[in-house]
Order: sequence, then C-alpha cells, then structure tokens
Amino acid sequence: MIGVLLLSHGKLAEGVYETLKLFYGNELEQVSYLGLYEDGEADVRGFDQQIRKAIKNLNDGSGVVVLTDIKGGTPYNGSLHYRSNDVRILTGLNLNMALEVMGRRNRVKHVSEMNFGLIVEESRKAVSALE
Repeated sequence: MIGVLLLSHGKLAEGVYETLKLFYGNELEQVSYLGLYEDGEADVRGFDQQIRKAIKNLNDGSGVVVLTDIKGGTPYNGSLHYRSNDVRILTGLNLNMALEVMGRRNRVKHVSEMNFGLIVEESRKAVSALE
C-alpha cells in the first residue's frame, strides 16, 4: 500500500492526521506525520533525519506520497532530498488534499501511477470564497 507522510510547521500535520481518523478509523495504515518546532539549526537537521526515517518506514515498495504545508518551507525543503520515483511530494497540505490521496492510493499499485494533477485540481475545487 502507498504510504502517506504529512509534514508541516507546528501541529497542522498532526491535526490533519487526527481528522483522517474520523474518516478511516483509529488505525491509519501506512500514514504518519511530523511537525517542525524550529528551535535552531540542530532541530532542522534532526527533522530531515526524521523525514528520512519516516519515508523508509512507510515505503513497502509501493512508494510514499509526502504532503507538505508550504512550498519553500523547511518541511518541504527537507522532503525534496528524498524525491524519487518512489517518493512524490505535494505541497499546500489541507484536509481535502489528504482525503484525495487517501481515497486514491488503493486504486493503484505504485505511487508513480497516481494522477497528482487530478489530486491538486480536486483539492483546489474545495477552496472557495462565499460572498
């Protein structure tokens, strides 16, 4: 099964993870999260190591989708080191994006077969302003 890693500054990734439990139950298979609480350069290096370890633990050969909060932020930049055919990265983490990935990951055998353009498009549709 394709793994999912949620990365963010602070508790955003944890909040999305906890909310996914409402939809998928308490035992989220091959889903993990990391939040960055930046207290200095050593913490950033440690965060990069945590990302590497999480990706390794989540990848059973089907690959991993990494969802990050902000393009250009530390979680995003840290995940770029691991981008490959087995590790794909989406930025702009929100609940709808996570739900799209979760709903689609069982439809394919490998992360390289996922249609990320469609996932981003569907995620954007969920963002609107009511006037």
